[in-house]
Amino acid sequence: MKFKRLLAVYLVIIISFMLPVNGLRTSHAAKPSVNAKSYVVMDAGSADILYKKNANKKIYPASTAKIMTAMVAIDSLDLDKKITYTTKMAKAVASPDIAKLSIPVGSKYTVREYLYMMLMVSDASSASALAIGTSGSFEAFSKKMNAKAKKLGMTASYFDNPVGLDKGNGYNKIKTTARDYAIMARKAMSYQTIRTIAKTKTHKVPKCNKKPALNIVNTNLFYSSYNYDKDNYQVIGLKTGSTNAAGFTMIVVGRDYDNHEVICAYFGANSNYNRYIGIKKLMNYTFKRYKAGKITLHKDFWDSRYGTCAATIRLYADKGILKCNSSGRFYPNEDVTGAQFTSYLNDISGAAITFSNTNVKLGEFLKAYNKHYNSKRTLEDLLSAKILPSDMVLNDELNITKGQAVYIAANLKKVEDEAPIVSSDASANASANALTKASLDDREYITEIVSANALDDNEEIEDVGIE
Repeated sequence: MKFKRLLAVYLVIIISFMLPVNGLRTSHAAKPSVNAKSYVVMDAGSADILYKKNANKKIYPASTAKIMTAMVAIDSLDLDKKITYTTKMAKAVASPDIAKLSIPVGSKYTVREYLYMMLMVSDASSASALAIGTSGSFEAFSKKMNAKAKKLGMTASYFDNPVGLDKGNGYNKIKTTARDYAIMARKAMSYQTIRTIAKTKTHKVPKCNKKPALNIVNTNLFYSSYNYDKDNYQVIGLKTGSTNAAGFTMIVVGRDYDNHEVICAYFGANSNYNRYIGIKKLMNYTFKRYKAGKITLHKDFWDSRYGTCAATIRLYADKGILKCNSSGRFYPNEDVTGAQFTSYLNDISGAAITFSNTNVKLGEFLKAYNKHYNSKRTLEDLLSAKILPSDMVLNDELNITKGQAVYIAANLKKVEDEAPIVSSDASANASANALTKASLDDREYITEIVSANALDDNEEIEDVGIE
């Protein structure tokens, strides 16, 4: 009997050492439990979804829809164009429960100032001005929003107004998913204007003919009231929202100090407090997991996320060959200098081709290529061989851009890895075909768009409500 009691005590001691101590984090920490109907945490560099809850659940977006309004307005209008605030614009947002800055009819603001007011304080008047100022009506502007959404691969989203109003204000068709809005946010953060406004804490709207100067404060309380793990990342955007049907929603973007960017699309919290605490938990968890080597984040040039050369630029940024600076920009559409192109060729492909000119023309590159490889290839041959980007204009006098230069260097790597090419017209075509068919790890396509899963058209949107 005494032996059994001693054995029991011994087992209790052993088990107690096996259990985790409260307050200590283990390397296998569970994903945080948060108050949300749905969310997606996305690596902005690759568009990979890291964590999710009900990612494809149909929900109302509230004012996060204004992110799409901003993109369509920027695509359509000059930022310095002035728009007069009209009676029609005011009537479109006449409901007393819609957030407004009480812009008087007859006031004139630039597109840029309307964007500041709309994105920073969720002003519905500014959204109305931008939409009607662009397209003449909410309906016509919404068509542009839906066209943009379709182009981005937001297959489960529909817009019927630029404000984010839903069934509480008679707009019953607007819908989205957390997955779709993460995709939208990734695109939005490739716009310089949106990035600038999204990270602005306070802004002075200049005086206009009908209204005095106005100081506005960003509704993003991570800039003021809510602490988070600033040792590992900084919040740099993006947009809050709330309605009775949507609950408390928010898109947050965080960037660490080594140019990794994470997007959290968060929907259906039952209180403002739970919205911020939930997002904070997810963002802190994500960056800590990355720092501990538990997940992969991809280095990101935010101005190079889209286009023919985007995947290649991202690949070599991730490898550390293309250096990210504090601005997070690569300027892919700038003309490449001779020194830059020489560096890309040497560091990426190993090709000992040099250029000393300020700018490098396509004809100069062809001449240097044929000399280096003792070949007689044409620009058409290089395009067919996928050494040149598929959308590149074949003009000897065309200046090569930085993005194109990286793409060319990456695809020359395959040529360098094979036997030197000595080509007549026939052998050039044969080599081109061989290169086209050859596999090359460094040309592996990185998915640009995360497509939403198919949804049942008859699935109803849940009324989250605000508790």
